[in-house]
Amino acid sequence: MDLVLFDSHAHLNSGSFSEPKAREIRERAEAGGVVGVLNVGYDLRNSERAVRQSEALEGTWAAVGMHPHEAKNYSDDAEARFRELAAHPKVVAIGEMGLDYYYDHSPREVQREVFIRQMNLAREVGLPIIIHDRDAHGECLELVKAYGRGLEGVFHCFSGSKEFAREVLELGFYLSFAGPVTYKNAVSLKEVAKWAPADRF
Repeated sequence: MDLVLFDSHAHLNSGSFSEPKAREIRERAEAGGVVGVLNVGYDLRNSERAVRQSEALEGTWAAVGMHPHEAKNYSDDAEARFRELAAHPKVVAIGEMGLDYYYDHSPREVQREVFIRQMNLAREVGLPIIIHDRDAHGECLELVKAYGRGLEGVFHCFSGSKEFAREVLELGFYLSFAGPVTYKNAVSLKEVAKWAPADRF
């Protein structure tokens, strides 16, 4: 079987990149064998840019949503706009969403409310979700169990234990191992990555 590389979580839509730079990065990835890129939104403006780039860049799709850092900026109007964007044929997920108790850039109660609202939106529009979870494993899992039943998606940049990973998999979600799995002190995370079923990460 041929190896297929698809980047399931990129931020070509970051303000750090001009449009020519985003195109250059996408072309370099393609030259390296990456057949597709999911450009993930983290606020409204950035999600809109992800959708525009999905139209302009070959082999690029978009996810739209509000990162927990930006949860304080979520509103009924923002949700209505995310709903509109979700109807675009190249939008394939809602996110990234979730909880980040490491930085707490938005109040925790606001993060929880916005996470729930976006899970409800994903169910409404029939799209999978991309979950950001940092230092909030217990609460994140509780909210997914309570409000995310039946949804599909991925726990992006997974950083939990093997037990937590097992629960995530039992709920039908995928695991994503990003940069931190390469850190020298990430011994337990490396073990989780070795243990994870090859078809679920």
